[in-house]
Amino acid sequence: MKPWPKPAFAQGGRASAGQRSTAILTQLQCISSEAPMDDPLSVLHADFVWCRLSDYWGPVTWSAGDVWITRDEDGWWLDDDRSATEDQVRELLQRARGKVELHGCGPLRPR
Repeated sequence: MKPWPKPAFAQGGRASAGQRSTAILTQLQCISSEAPMDDPLSVLHADFVWCRLSDYWGPVTWSAGDVWITRDEDGWWLDDDRSATEDQVRELLQRARGKVELHGCGPLRPR
């Protein structure tokens, strides 16, 4: 999967309502084309967009079992230091039987 488009204002500064709406719609289009509702990643994708709706543009962190999962504009990370594919994250979610907890819109530890 290619990284989601990062809006120009994500590097800092204030965004207009139009800029935020355009960025959020772009991300929703990515979700609808990449993660069907029966995909375990659909919940994580929805959380990721929720953080964007909350005007947070940094990484989003969850836990599944004893593994930390982070999503940022560059992709997925496990335990904040190992890059992962969507298939690896999906497999981890299946092993955790879909039990995943959102810990917030931000990294738990600096990478």
